[in-house]
Amino acid sequence: MLSTGRDFFVAFLGTLLAGGVAVLIYPPARQAGLEEYLHRQAGILRNALTVVLITVPEARLLGRLLRSQVPSLRQVVTTDDL
Repeated sequence: MLSTGRDFFVAFLGTLLAGGVAVLIYPPARQAGLEEYLHRQAGILRNALTVVLITVPEARLLGRLLRSQVPSLRQVVTTDDL
């Protein structure tokens, strides 16, 4: 859950080099409609059987909310954590 930029590029390539499959979702653009955003993104992550979510520090709480809705999701980390 990263915006386009250096962190996204590094995380994307790192995922591929590690043999993973990158599933691209973006952080929410605004607070309005947050519940709908979380519902939609949780569906994408569930379908992909996502195990790790990489995000920005500001969206870590949203990642934890998604974790509660996606059984396969084991970790929510930032690029700095990696």
